[in-house]
Amino acid sequence: MSSGKRGLIGDVDMYYPLQVPFILNQISAKHILYKEETPESLCDFIICLWEMQPLTGQSIAATHIILADGCIDLVVDYRHREIGFAGMSKTLFDDKIQVPDRHFGVRMKPGAFRQLSGLPAGKAMDKFLPINAVFKDFDVAMFFTLPIDKAKIAFVTFLEKLVQDKKANEFTTLFDKFSESIPATTSELYETLHYSPRQCQRLFKEHFGLSPQMVLSILRFQRCLTLLTSKNATPSEVLATMNYYDQPHFINDFKKNIGLTPQEYLTAQNLSHIYNADVTASSIISENNLRRENTMSSKIINKSSEMIKKASNAHLGVVDENGYPVVMSMSLTNTESISEVYMTTTLDSNKAVCLKKNNKASLCISNENDNITLVGEIEICTDQETKSKCWQNWFNEVYEGGETDPNYCVLKFTTKRYKLFIGYETAEGCL
Repeated sequence: MSSGKRGLIGDVDMYYPLQVPFILNQISAKHILYKEETPESLCDFIICLWEMQPLTGQSIAATHIILADGCIDLVVDYRHREIGFAGMSKTLFDDKIQVPDRHFGVRMKPGAFRQLSGLPAGKAMDKFLPINAVFKDFDVAMFFTLPIDKAKIAFVTFLEKLVQDKKANEFTTLFDKFSESIPATTSELYETLHYSPRQCQRLFKEHFGLSPQMVLSILRFQRCLTLLTSKNATPSEVLATMNYYDQPHFINDFKKNIGLTPQEYLTAQNLSHIYNADVTASSIISENNLRRENTMSSKIINKSSEMIKKASNAHLGVVDENGYPVVMSMSLTNTESISEVYMTTTLDSNKAVCLKKNNKASLCISNENDNITLVGEIEICTDQETKSKCWQNWFNEVYEGGETDPNYCVLKFTTKRYKLFIGYETAEGCL
């Protein structure tokens, strides 16, 4: 890097490239069920686990189209007992498959193969690299003695061990950073990353097996495909959004990657239900988007819960008797998660008086870098079980009657809405 700066600033949506065989090939749509899912334990390095499940026991030849997405997959051909890494720098239009063969695999984030294997991405881009050429201790023979359901479990277990205690580096997260805000030119890319053109060419080949221009082309195509598929956008709307120079350029670029013009793709998408009533592009994309959002929110919520368990103080906002907001410093006790937060006070305190009239409140817990903001309702608890559960020894200095002091009470805050900023990741929603 020319300036010594390392880093990509900001945080955007996760890169989730689309594979839509049920739209692009009628035979595939009728005889193969294509599914994707993303386990939370793998989401830092893995886009999704995928499976091609035959819907018939008949022997049928089909052509599978693999769209350009910049990813390297770990692919299992269960019937032919093959497992290895493979990626495509360009769309493969004639991948031959035979129903009822069974295939499943994992789509790794661009850059993840290099980080997890230590090998240049070019070793597996546009070629098949057997797993034993990368991980010599993987017992291929034993793996294929397992029934397919157990083989899939063993597959996930292997991946979980592979990513355990690892943090995605700046190359594994690069496609995420640019998934929606794509540099218009390679010059803009070099400037944003603080790389010289020569550095960028070398590093992209090493980590992605692609040139910078190919990376931008794939990002742009996949963004157009997502807009057309999940946003119900028209080709003209996508053209305007993506800042293409002109319409012919947009149409040619799209057709080069998928074999159809944007309008032809929309027509095929609208007819896809005829071929496979159970699977449509919009349903898969909606499910994957929701799953990804839930996965990321769950991850940040878990981090927030760990933070709040360690926190000793918080700022509580209530509404006073005149209808004005009042902020008070509170001590936390016996709190395990952001869903329920416990504090203590006295029944005759100003805060208790306010809460008896209006139990809606907000709560903020922060440290140097992180911030948790919660909105919810407070219950004033006077039952002895709750009071004893929240009691701490130093309370003896505050409450003369100890944990049975009739003036001692517990404020139980139940979260309705949250907004979290943890480790430069954000999440907001309802509980």
